[in-house]
Parts: sequence; structure tokens; C-alpha cells
Amino acid sequence: MRKINILDPLTANQIAAGEVVERPVSVVKELIENSIDAGSTRIKVYLEEGGTKRIQITDNGWGIEAQDLPTAVQRHATSKIISFDDLNSLSTLGFRGEALPSIAAVSKMTLSSRTEESPVGFSLQVEGDQISDLREIGSPVGTEIIVDNLFYNTPARKKFLKSPSNELGMVSEMVGRIAISRPDIAFELVHERRTLLKTPGNHNLSQVIFSVYGNEITRSLTKVEYKHGPLIRGYISNVQTTRSTRQYYNFYLNGRFIKSKDLSEALEEAYHTRIPQKRYPIAILFFEMAPELFDANVHPAKLEVKFKDFQPIKEALIHAIHNALNDPTVSIPQIKTNVKQDNKPAEQQEIFQKYSFDPEKMKQPPGGVVLEQTGSYHDQAGNEQHKASFSDQEEPHISVLQAESQEIKPFFSSLKILGQIEGTYIIASGDEGLYIIDQHAAHERIRFEKIKKLFAEQPSASNMLAVPITIELTPRQTIWLINHIIQLGDLGFVLEHFGDRTFLLRGVPVWHIEGNSQELLLDILEKLGSDSPVRLKEIINEEKLFSLACKSAVKGNSFITSADITFLLEQLDRTDNPFTCPHGRPTLILLTHEEIKRRFLRT
Repeated sequence: MRKINILDPLTANQIAAGEVVERPVSVVKELIENSIDAGSTRIKVYLEEGGTKRIQITDNGWGIEAQDLPTAVQRHATSKIISFDDLNSLSTLGFRGEALPSIAAVSKMTLSSRTEESPVGFSLQVEGDQISDLREIGSPVGTEIIVDNLFYNTPARKKFLKSPSNELGMVSEMVGRIAISRPDIAFELVHERRTLLKTPGNHNLSQVIFSVYGNEITRSLTKVEYKHGPLIRGYISNVQTTRSTRQYYNFYLNGRFIKSKDLSEALEEAYHTRIPQKRYPIAILFFEMAPELFDANVHPAKLEVKFKDFQPIKEALIHAIHNALNDPTVSIPQIKTNVKQDNKPAEQQEIFQKYSFDPEKMKQPPGGVVLEQTGSYHDQAGNEQHKASFSDQEEPHISVLQAESQEIKPFFSSLKILGQIEGTYIIASGDEGLYIIDQHAAHERIRFEKIKKLFAEQPSASNMLAVPITIELTPRQTIWLINHIIQLGDLGFVLEHFGDRTFLLRGVPVWHIEGNSQELLLDILEKLGSDSPVRLKEIINEEKLFSLACKSAVKGNSFITSADITFLLEQLDRTDNPFTCPHGRPTLILLTHEEIKRRFLRT
């Protein structure tokens, strides 16, 4: 039987390092967070070979006093908490006191620092469990940490690192995310001789986003804000700008970047049916709430949190996003000329001024116009209790839609109908230019929301048929129908046995607005007849509602009258999301007056 031993400090530190230090990005993250907690306003990150050969973090923070430097590289040494109770009111990014000793255990580390009160700086080196003596150095106020040869003494861990370019990509993404969380800090990321990222540190969030993500993404963003309950603010992309992965989800809780399955699912629910399936939005969202409402200590790297009550947060986030996306200036795609871009970076103010929105330009609705109040996007935008505006102090050059303060004229109903193209597209003109409307996508959106609402409110209600439909079934289908006659009744089908394998369909579900009722019944029978038990929501899922809406909507190459077009646009105004079909495709596109002039060489 083996004897139980106490591990030596070096082995214990190397094991602890496995929880904190997985790869270069882990080291950079921990050290940047220490710099932020030290009150830094400038942080520079220098890397060699993707951080595997050297990581150097330099800041201008408060610094570490000489007598505290040897203590700083000991396990569980921290200046941020004293007792267990302090964990309930954390305001710093780090608190466990494990970053420096864990990093030092798997690298050759040099720690140098100077406080404002000290005329000189001090430095020490750590290699394994050996700590050198302090030596005086000349240095500016702040701290510099150099991490050389990461995992030099743990080759098994070093073997699992990716290529330097992949490791560099992870560091670059992480530094960008931290930079977005702190626009008041100037960040610089340098790889060998190449500057990859540089932010101004002037409190301007839009300029930081531009530095991190570039012009295209920055121009696609619109502001969101929610002040009633959990405080939410930030930016989201319009429905035309999507990505193939969730990599562009940026969630910040009290200033810290986090990953959250709950927040990701809420974000996707807010965009549901507004963008195509398997496409994902871009989001930069900040959440502010009391520390006691979540647990930040459930992940070694503090990346995940556990919310005590997530439902209010989810409802607030979805409401804020819907308010932002229901602005026509955000949701209508524009036809644009491919213009060669100047090599010079565009000024941030110029970029956003082009995409500002002045609510004073909105026309008041004519007298007597009454909108349907339930589910109307105008009603949502006008909800006084959920305003979507930012404070005047933050980026005042960006105009924000203040829809809650005024009545908004129905958008689609205000368009002047000009005609149709090939019986498929409706052509209309408006204040901004020429609109091309996909009549099938528009009608599909109307039908989907009506079917979905009826199914949610009256899943078992029936519409009786004036003339019953005679249905002859196979022996197997007959058995399925008899075994599941109650479930079919719960779905709104009224059936009568007419002898042998023949049945009369006398009533159909109210949510089945139009289409082949017999085909719908047989499809449902197939699902009910499967070996595994199915529930009502599995039989009629959202995909089925999509299909019913699509099949019942007006098709392309179908010429409709002017009166039908007018009615279609009026109904579209009453939907929750009139700008996309249920599959996320746009219902209309805009050719602006400026673009028309440009095409005719008038500008």
C-alpha cells in the first residue's frame, strides 16, 4: 500500500497552474486583469512566437511595493480580499491570488515594479520554486511582467499547444474583448515587430469597436439599452450582418467578459425568424447588477457565471433587442454600389453620422389611423416603460431612435404602390427611396404570426367544414387514427367514422388557415404512429408552422390587384417583425435616392 505524502510546493504549484494556465491566452488574460485592477490607463502586450517564447505585459498602474514583490508570487497571496465574506461583494477582476505563482511554476518569470512613492523600481526572477533576491532597477511607475519559455518544465502540456499563429489568434481575440470592456484604457498588442491592435483609451466605445472589428461591422451596429430592472446597454448587428459562428458574442457582466449559454440562447431567441437559420448576430452587450445576484466563482478562469434568477434578465434582453431591431432604418437592406475604399481609416464620427437617425424627421400619423395594439411593432417601439437610449455623456455624436416619445406612422402603409415585377415583387416608393417587396416573404410573415398566435391561444379549437372531406385510410393508418383519436381531437380535428376504413373530416384546426387539410391530417398520423411517444408540441413544432405559412402564402408569379397589395402592406404593419420572413430572409430591400443618383452619375 502506497504511503500518503504531502506534495512539494513546486509540484503543487504546477498542478494549480493547470487550472489557471492552459495556454498563452490564459497568461495574458490573468496579467491584463491584474493590470486593470491596479488602476492602469495604458497596457501594452508584447508577444514572441504567439506567446510561447515570450509574453511581456507592461502597465502604468499603481505598482507593487518592494517588500510585497516576494509575497506576490506566493500562492493565495492577494490584496483584493481578506475574508470569505468579501467574495459576496467583489468589484475586482481577480481575487484568488493564484495567477502569478501558477504562471511562475510553468515558466521563467521576471517581475518588475515601481510605485509612485519610490524613486527606483525593484525586480525579481522566479524559476520553478526558486525566487531570486530583489534588485534595484530604473523604471517608470507601474509593473512589467515577462514570461519566458512557457511550459518549459512541463513538456506534456507544451505538446498540446497549437501553432504560434493559432495561439496568437486566441490572444488577439481575448485582448480585443477586454479592450471593448474598458474604453478608458489604452491597449496595445504587438507581436514581434507588428502592431496588431491599438486603442485610444479616450472613453469612446465606438472607436474601440472600430479598432477591434473594423469598418464593416462597426457600421452595421445599432445601440440597445434597457434601464428598468437589470441595466443592459451595448450594440447589436442589424439583420443583414450575420456570421456562421457564435464567436462574435461579447457579454460583459459588471465589466468582466463572460461566456453564458443562457445569454446566448436569449440573444438567439430575440433574433429568431429575423435572420436565416444557422446564422448568428454580432453582439456587444454590457450587464450591470448587484454581485449578490450571481456567482462568479464557478469557473477557474472566471469565464462563466451562475445567475440566481435569469428570467428577468432574459425578458429585458429580448425586449431591448426587439425595440432596436424594429426600427426600419436598421432592418431594411439597402442596395449599394461597390465603392473602392480609401486606404486611410475612416474617422469614427464620420462613420456613425452617416448612419444616424433623427426622430424629428418622422412624420406624424394622419388623424383617424388606428393600429392593432396587440403584437404591433409600433406598439412595442412606443412602450414608455422600456426606453432605448444612451446617456448624453457616452458618444453624443450617435443619434438614437427615441420612438417611445412619439407616435410613429405605419411604415408599410405609408408607401406609394407603383406596381409589380413578374407577379413576384411589389414596387413602392417612400421618403427614403424605392422599395422592392417580396410578396411571398411578406405574406408568409403575416400567415406565420397569425398561425402561431392561433395555435398558442386555441390549439384545440375547430372550424367546421360546410362540406365534409371523405378520407380513405390504409389498414395501418386506420389503427393509428383509432388509437390516437383523442390526441387528434386535442389538435382541433373533428372526425366521424363512415364505415370500414373511411372517415369524414368534419372540422379542422382554427390555426390551419388554408391548405390541404387531408394532407395535414395524414402527416400528423404518421408522427403519431411512430414507435416512440410524441407530445403535442413535437407533432406541431415551429418547422411545421413555417411550412403551413409558406404553403398558404401567395406565391411568386402571381399577379394581385392594387387593393390586395394595399391590404397586404396594412397586415404587414401589424406583425411583430415585418422586415423578414419566418426563415430570416428580408421582406423588402431599399434603393435610396442617393444610390439612384449615383447610378445615373448625378453625384
